[in-house]
Amino acid sequence: MGIAGKLQSHPLFATFSPDALSQAARAGTVTTYEPGDVCIRQGEAGEVFGVLLSGRLEVVGDHDTPHRRRLGEIRPGECFGEMSLLTGNPTIAEIIALEKSQAVVFLQEEISPVIATNPDAVRFLTRMIAARLAPPAGGSSRP
Repeated sequence: MGIAGKLQSHPLFATFSPDALSQAARAGTVTTYEPGDVCIRQGEAGEVFGVLLSGRLEVVGDHDTPHRRRLGEIRPGECFGEMSLLTGNPTIAEIIALEKSQAVVFLQEEISPVIATNPDAVRFLTRMIAARLAPPAGGSSRP
């Protein structure tokens, strides 16, 4: 299955026109990460956006410091790099492969215009970010 086929079933791309889906597929690259590989570095310009196809990624704050914090995990079907994609701000965490993982990865400059012209895609990303930032039920902070 090509990149377009992998993206077509993802909710972010589900409402894309065939033309926009084709444009997104041309912009994406299937990338494999080995355990320990850094997919996104904290504090860098948000230049990469990805959709995880297989494996697991860990979201970590202050990686390689005594203050290291595990912020979450990304599983197949989930996105990473979306906050920087929408805000243009530097990344707030490192994304590290926990196991061999595969993702469709986009350069922000290539995928942003495609997503920006699809209001449903923007709403999807906004809801996903809001859910990630919301405290879990019970009011305690995330791990």
